[in-house]
Amino acid sequence: MKKILLLIISLFPFLVMAKDYDIKDINLKFNVSDEWIAFTRDNLDNNKDLEDLGLTKDDLLPSYKLQGIYFDGIKDGIELLVMVPNIKLEVNNLSHYSENVVKETANELGKKLNTDKVGTYYAKHKFATVNYFDSKTQLYIVNYYTVVNAKGYNFQIQKSTEITDEDIKSLEKIIDTVEIETLPGYEKDETKEKSFSFKNILIDALIGAAVGGLGALVLKLTKKKSS
Repeated sequence: MKKILLLIISLFPFLVMAKDYDIKDINLKFNVSDEWIAFTRDNLDNNKDLEDLGLTKDDLLPSYKLQGIYFDGIKDGIELLVMVPNIKLEVNNLSHYSENVVKETANELGKKLNTDKVGTYYAKHKFATVNYFDSKTQLYIVNYYTVVNAKGYNFQIQKSTEITDEDIKSLEKIIDTVEIETLPGYEKDETKEKSFSFKNILIDALIGAAVGGLGALVLKLTKKKSS
């Protein structure tokens, strides 16, 4: 069997393995390819990748908790963040609403972030999408945003150069695997579409969260050491 596996790998060097992530604190499952150097709140102890970057658990965990980061990955100059701030919204689940509401959610995101690059994406959940440049962090950002269990789930890629179509396709492959368990009490929404208010679903803390993550933190520490 081992010889067969080695033969397959030799014949298909482009074959990329995927790793499953089950983040129980936020009832989230998804998978990403092994190409990503990935960190979660639970894998920071004795982590060789973290040591290679000259960082420790104490460098990252406080920032993760403060900014609601549960996954932080790096690949080829691009960073992937999964953020779920501990803020309860008045809407239980964005997927309970029509396509028009999801579109308007994306439009509202665009207004707040001063961009018209907005859209929707449907996988196992409905996502509002936004593509913009954050002047404070000098990062290009694409964010796929949904609401489940009255919490905002942000799946975000960010980099210092413009995000390409291939980058977005890479993110969407991950989004296609996202499963967020609906908890008891959040199966329905009482809010009617006619009385829908976007202030119930969009919180400034959830938007433009080009918050540090590992990439920005590494850059910050590098500058500090060089000075």
